[in-house]
Amino acid sequence: AAYFEIKAILSVIGAGSAYLAASTGELAEAVVELASPEKMPLVETHAMYAMATITVFSILAGSYLYESLYKVKKLRGLKKLPLLPVLSKYIQKFAPVLALIGLVLITVTGGLGASIVYGPEVDPFVTFIYNTFTTLK
Repeated sequence: AAYFEIKAILSVIGAGSAYLAASTGELAEAVVELASPEKMPLVETHAMYAMATITVFSILAGSYLYESLYKVKKLRGLKKLPLLPVLSKYIQKFAPVLALIGLVLITVTGGLGASIVYGPEVDPFVTFIYNTFTTLK
């Protein structure tokens, strides 16, 4: 039971932090657009993967938050909404798969971010990410 609460807390903190990171990314995008407009297609690809990452982890965090609040009897009234409990149960059932998808997405996002800042040849892993997930060769 304690393991569930730890996952819930870390998921909510992680998703919230991702929104903060995205907002700083928006600021950085404006700087890149002025300083290095040729990098904008790469920045847009990075932003797309970042939004996909945020979406996956927000779904997980929302489900964990719902389940946690339901367990402490804060959301018992929402049981009358038939879709929410069913949706949350399915998300919980597939949480490991969603987490793995999120891990891949955050890895790709980080690799693309590194290629923006340091260039696509900074290390073999970043080069692999750049060559695999962009069409900017």
